[in-house]
Amino acid sequence: MLVRVPFGRCRGVRRVALVAGRRVQAASDAFQRFVSCPSVALASMALRQEDDPGRAWHVFQMVVESRAELGVKFFHLVMSFCKRQMQSKAPDVLAAAVSHDVPVDGPLFCGFLDACQRGIPPLVDEALSLYFKCAPRSHATLFAIARLCRFAKQPERALPVILDAVQIAPDHITVGLLSVFAVCCAEARLPFAADVAERLLQLIQSKRGALLPDGPAFGNLMKTLILQKRLEQAYNVMSVMASLRLPIPVQMYTHILSALAKHGDTRQAMVVFQNMVDGNVAVDSPVLASLIAACGRAADVATVRTLHSYAAVENLLQSEIVASAFISAYDLCHDLDAAEKVFDASSARPNVHTLNAMMAAYNRRGMVQRALAVYERFKHVGLRFDMKLLHNVLSILVKAGLVHQALEVFDALSDHGTAPVSYPAFAMLVGACGRSSDSQALRKLYQHASRFSLLKNVIVVSAFAAAYGRCVELADVQSLEQHVKMLLKHDAVASAFISAYDRCRHLEGAERVFTARCTSVTRPGVETFNAIIAAYSHHGMLEKALAVVQHVKDSRLPVNMETYTTILSVLVKGDRVAEALSVFIAMVSQRFVVDTPVFASLVASCGRLSYVLSLRSLRRYAQEHGLLTNEIVLCAFIAAYDLCGDVNTAVHMFQSRRNTDVATFHAMMAAFVRHARFSEAVELFQQYASSGLPLERDETFNILCGFARANRIDEAFTVFNTLVGRGVPVPSIALSVLVVACGRRANLAFVRTLYEYACDRSLTQNVVLGSALLFAFDACGDINAAENMFAAQCRAGDADPSLFKAMVGAYCRRGMRSHAVETLERMKQAGVLVTKADLYKASLSHTLPQAGAQELAHR
Repeated sequence: MLVRVPFGRCRGVRRVALVAGRRVQAASDAFQRFVSCPSVALASMALRQEDDPGRAWHVFQMVVESRAELGVKFFHLVMSFCKRQMQSKAPDVLAAAVSHDVPVDGPLFCGFLDACQRGIPPLVDEALSLYFKCAPRSHATLFAIARLCRFAKQPERALPVILDAVQIAPDHITVGLLSVFAVCCAEARLPFAADVAERLLQLIQSKRGALLPDGPAFGNLMKTLILQKRLEQAYNVMSVMASLRLPIPVQMYTHILSALAKHGDTRQAMVVFQNMVDGNVAVDSPVLASLIAACGRAADVATVRTLHSYAAVENLLQSEIVASAFISAYDLCHDLDAAEKVFDASSARPNVHTLNAMMAAYNRRGMVQRALAVYERFKHVGLRFDMKLLHNVLSILVKAGLVHQALEVFDALSDHGTAPVSYPAFAMLVGACGRSSDSQALRKLYQHASRFSLLKNVIVVSAFAAAYGRCVELADVQSLEQHVKMLLKHDAVASAFISAYDRCRHLEGAERVFTARCTSVTRPGVETFNAIIAAYSHHGMLEKALAVVQHVKDSRLPVNMETYTTILSVLVKGDRVAEALSVFIAMVSQRFVVDTPVFASLVASCGRLSYVLSLRSLRRYAQEHGLLTNEIVLCAFIAAYDLCGDVNTAVHMFQSRRNTDVATFHAMMAAFVRHARFSEAVELFQQYASSGLPLERDETFNILCGFARANRIDEAFTVFNTLVGRGVPVPSIALSVLVVACGRRANLAFVRTLYEYACDRSLTQNVVLGSALLFAFDACGDINAAENMFAAQCRAGDADPSLFKAMVGAYCRRGMRSHAVETLERMKQAGVLVTKADLYKASLSHTLPQAGAQELAHR
């Protein structure tokens, strides 16, 4: 029920207060008298007696508007009322005092600050504004405004006031006030707070003992500086304390030592550590462990050993975290023996920390079996393995390719009826099964994921999509997509599905997912565009890929390195070199690292299109970024300059290589052969053969074929004899090319050598090689050898139709009509279908009359 209560006449205006369900006290006599005859004295009396904010504010306004001479006492009285009843009006009251030229003293401003603090919310903005406008710089006002800012949970707002006090009123700063200022700095957690803390520290130094804060004040100053990573200045706090002969609390030693260790300043950290040791200050286990870890990261084995000696004397090696820190540190310092000694010493008291550290040390060195042996050793001693150790074990097994063992560990953990590992660890296991194409294991993991609701997680779903894609399990990809449709709005999931459909050669699915992602509420990220661009590229749809690329550019999406790499790869694949070079320049200008295989492809494209100037620019980039040490890149440059006809530059790049590798040798030999620099090619091959590099390479056989096709039989036989001498089997296709070359040169001795080699290795049954040998013997005029080889093939029952045709052609070229007819009859008996065109082609010869050719064709 609302009751209307008149609270007085205000210059003829009837005012009504609405108060819920209660009676409001009537206006005081003093208020009634003031209204009847306004004066400052009656106003003061009314303000002392009134409790109603409306009537009190009416009194104040009437007095202020009356232009009566007002003193500070009147404003004290009004401010007291504000503090009690109307805190929101306190700034207006103080502003009125300033406008009436009333001097604002300390009590008035402190009363104003008290009223601001009682406001809901506290009036911090108004307080600070009026502080800088009219506040007296006194101890009380400084303390009150700092207290207000902290009370409002805005300690950073006090920082300008503190700095103002240091600059203008340093004499008002007492020990107590400085402690409050230090707390404000520590709570502010801002760079500006560290600036103010440094000024406070300078003030303490300048006082030369006249201002001696306690330990907590120094501690807060140090904390402020450490939070902003100003470690040198933080360490200076202790130096100031030492100069003032103040005791340094253990907490400060611990705080600065931890900070220095965390940020890798081991030199300064060891100074603090030595000071603690000299002062008999105990170093607790967590701090010592952090210092050990920092020295390990710095590979400072001497310091690690010093700390090891200290820990042994102080009996701190019993601590799990200290022992595990030493194991990790010695591992990082490449002293595995010392790490193993620490681990063995702690094995009497098995614990997860040291076990995890030792396994991680073995894992970093690829010593998987030793890591697993340690795990097996402690698996049954009742240790409760934590999540970090489980991740470590699974990581070791997965990296070693021991997926089934990883699954066994996972199964053993799953038997407890709870989800044993985190999302990332589970996703890692799913990915491993995908890489090993273990579809059965994936289905088992999928059941586990469904059981524990893991398929609501983006990381897990993305891992399953990628794994199914690697296994080319289209049905599983489609089923998973239907189950997790709501997650397709996430770019990680969408891109994983697009890539999975791409691997399954199902572009329709990839486009469907891409469309779904594009029509969702949020705009797709670059990873989704990367995936569809790659899918179009893999399917040879370069125009569609480039259309998406253009959309990315038009949308002004933040193009990252992966996107640039995908775009560059698509352009290079389509030999759109000019556009690819523009993308490359954009990547370089943004300091992106160009993917090495893609860069090599760009170089190769420039070579195919003879972009010599672009090749030079790419070569400069490769030199500046150390890419010429990469085998793929160097081979690409050699081949590119070869295609551009600049073999000398290719030779220069080959000779300037730092490493001896197979690919660059073969690229250079191929260039020499292509440009008919055969002597250099042979010399390089002999150098390669004597280097101990493997000869069992397709590239080696290509060099052999290159010599043969160029009719350089002597050089080809140099390669052939080297291969035979090293016991390298020459494949039949390379042998066929060499045989044909020897036949063209009518070098019967070489042909017979090759025939004997083929017979020794049962290669004559090869159709291509058999045809080549028959041609070569025929070309060399040894028809008997050709007949013998053909007869051997026929006896074996595996003579190919092409051999029959070759033999008929050989007879026809020599006018041996009866032999040709006989061979034709054998072809018919063997059921070989021979067309007239084949026979005419085989019978083209100056030695066979036209009539004979027609008769042969008729038969």
